[in-house]
Amino acid sequence: MMETLLRITAVCVVVVASFGASAIQIYVDSRSSSVELYAAQELADVLSTILKTKIEPVNNTCVASDPEQCVAVGTIATRAVGLKDALVESLGLEGYIATNNGTSAGVQKNAYAITGKPGAPRGTLYGAYAFLSELGVRFYNPNVTQLPPSPAGGILPSVDLTKIPSLEYRSNNEYVASSNMDWAVRMHYNGVPYPDQVGGGVVYAEPPGFVHTSYKLLSDDAAERPPADLFKSNNEWFWPHDDPNTYGQLCWSNASLVDFILGRVKTMLRQQPQATIISVSQNDNQNYCKDPGDMAIIQEEGSPIGPLLRAVNTIAAGIKDEFPNVAVDTLAYQYTRPAPQITKPLPNVIIRLCSIECNFGAPLTDETNAAFQVDMKNWSRVSQRTYIWNYVTNFGNFVMPFPNWFNIGPNIRFFLDHGVKGIFEEGAYEGPGGDLNELKDYLMGRMLWDPSADADAIIADFLDYYYGDAAPFIAEYMQTMTGAVKATGYYMHENFSPTADLYTNDTMYDCAVSFQRAVQAVGNDATFRPRVDRTKLAVYYLVLWRWDDVQAFAQSHALPWPLEATKTESFAEFSRVYNATGITHLSEGGHDLAWFKSQLFPTH
Repeated sequence: MMETLLRITAVCVVVVASFGASAIQIYVDSRSSSVELYAAQELADVLSTILKTKIEPVNNTCVASDPEQCVAVGTIATRAVGLKDALVESLGLEGYIATNNGTSAGVQKNAYAITGKPGAPRGTLYGAYAFLSELGVRFYNPNVTQLPPSPAGGILPSVDLTKIPSLEYRSNNEYVASSNMDWAVRMHYNGVPYPDQVGGGVVYAEPPGFVHTSYKLLSDDAAERPPADLFKSNNEWFWPHDDPNTYGQLCWSNASLVDFILGRVKTMLRQQPQATIISVSQNDNQNYCKDPGDMAIIQEEGSPIGPLLRAVNTIAAGIKDEFPNVAVDTLAYQYTRPAPQITKPLPNVIIRLCSIECNFGAPLTDETNAAFQVDMKNWSRVSQRTYIWNYVTNFGNFVMPFPNWFNIGPNIRFFLDHGVKGIFEEGAYEGPGGDLNELKDYLMGRMLWDPSADADAIIADFLDYYYGDAAPFIAEYMQTMTGAVKATGYYMHENFSPTADLYTNDTMYDCAVSFQRAVQAVGNDATFRPRVDRTKLAVYYLVLWRWDDVQAFAQSHALPWPLEATKTESFAEFSRVYNATGITHLSEGGHDLAWFKSQLFPTH
């Protein structure tokens, strides 16, 4: 794509369609920004596929007279076709307008204007994708795009769209999104520092890194133990005080510690002018400081976050003049999840509230998540900029059924209802093969960009296109698993085993039957069969763990066996698909196929 992008030096890219004399011009001025040029090229690439027409850059102006239609992209081009400047002034970093409205927008006849605010990094690109969406384009997967038929008579439909996204930060670290930049950008994910030519993104300073940065703020060489020299010279900063090898926490009530970190933060930011956020956050353990100074603040604030938040506010105040566009990010995680009673985060502080203890088998509005609702409500009262760290997989068993699918959309809306500005969805990030990860990554992208969308309709549309004739049986599997969570009342954490109560024998059997039918529905179709095979691994994994139980259930009810006849044969099928898919991790801890085999067929 870079080679193609660098060739766009002409004023106008013309797409001459195959329908008679009509033509569609994509006009982008040669002085446009790199992301505007990229947006124009994205339009040209997709439209040329739809129209089955080769795109040739030419050096001419945009002529929007019958029978030609001009799509102007970017600030300069849209001004040339009459778009009113006042319409783009409030679009922010990511808002866009895509319109051919001559009355309210001033766009000339047969012209379309697609742009963001002048100088904004992503607005124009997102406007291009909105335009394609209006035509019926769907980017389901890095390798699966739905394209509509050519417009009737070669005439593009009327479009009049203006959007400013609700969330400033939309991130998903699942493998599909994190390993496919072009697709992630098309899905409006912006949580990593993409190249400027595709719109860039949120940039965390590195060092100290994305999260759990306490020791890294003190030393570039820090690992999961205190820096040895500082532990010796400033022992009062560290908890516990008596073990230099313990992965603990910092004692944030020490003014000298906060002053030291403030100096380090300034140095890091001076070396990283592109950074927009710096993390000042607790380590990943619950061994928080019990010194009198910290405990007094905890008592006063009614929450263990008190000492940390006061320190973060001091650091944020100390950098705001020199770094007005940088925010300080900290966690409300585990013991720091409850909001404080006195101290409020400064405007340039981000509170990242973590949902790790929640029941992901139910919506966050469910009574089982009442404690999180209280914390969410309390933070919404004091924090001007709250982000979420959410969990969308089983980290101990990536491939195993994790029936949160119908809660993803409602949960995103729940966050928005409480003023959340950013969401990070942590999933199966180690490699491909997470349970229904293709669906989840598409659904999360759509819902994070437009939380008002109909999540159930998005799911149904994805299943129909992605699985073809197998779609009803994949949907049946999803409903069976979702029903099992409700029927058993199982509290679905982010890590649980194949022996969990929600996996009843009848549930596992019924899901296996659904996939047997799904395979039969697509046969050996080269497109759909591999997708069904990848998805069925979730049930194969589960039934292989519980083979004797499920087989005994089938036999006791005189039911035909839906998998291969033997455990060995079923494992061979699991292995075949595992290897064909390129799976490397069955869990966050690194379990792989060899480990799985050793658990199923132990040797003594």
